[in-house]
Amino acid sequence: MREFGILTLSRYREIFTVLADSIDKYSIPARQKVLVTSGDAYFKKFGDVRDGWVQVKGTEPFNFSRNVNLGLFYLRGMDILLTNDDIAFTNTVTPLIDIVDAHPHVGIVSPQVIGGVGNRLQSVDYKFTQPLDFIISKDRLAFVCVYIRKEVIESIGLFDDRTFDGYGSEDDDYCARAIHAGFKLAVTNKVVVKHGFGDYTYSSSFRQTMGDIERDKSMREMRQRFLEKYD
Repeated sequence: MREFGILTLSRYREIFTVLADSIDKYSIPARQKVLVTSGDAYFKKFGDVRDGWVQVKGTEPFNFSRNVNLGLFYLRGMDILLTNDDIAFTNTVTPLIDIVDAHPHVGIVSPQVIGGVGNRLQSVDYKFTQPLDFIISKDRLAFVCVYIRKEVIESIGLFDDRTFDGYGSEDDDYCARAIHAGFKLAVTNKVVVKHGFGDYTYSSSFRQTMGDIERDKSMREMRQRFLEKYD
């Protein structure tokens, strides 16, 4: 089995605890688990974060890519399971590893998601029409939870830490660079995660500030920008 590390960013211990508990529940066999907390105040608030996890102090003001890169540097040389802190696994991640192991052209693979997500293929509401282990996505993946093979990172490097416009633009950029390097993006329904719970999650605030019509319009606009820029 390929070696991988888990990487998440979090400011809220109570949210992170749900993620960590689900990882323990399914005995997800990571070689290393890294939590990046941004800035001194959050770092101190976590304290001794949890057995088996390494806590890395991130940067403020918060920059997603810059903090991800700190974790990637710590986990260099292995595959990465990059996940939001506001998710919980419902089963093991072994199918993600099996897909990457068996299909070298697949560079980034996502589970399906219960809750807010950008790419429609990633939603559990999208039903596979054939008994496939995975499907290739022509759209960018939302990095709610993604498995990235180390060859992608070795080929295209770290995340671009410039300030992007719009939510999820860092995901768009990294997916586009992976595609240009010859890798495919994939989604599997063999792994499912729950996304969005609690008072501090992006998903919950996104749903509170936008109705269904506005949220769908926002997602379509994000997809159109991606296609115009990278097709």
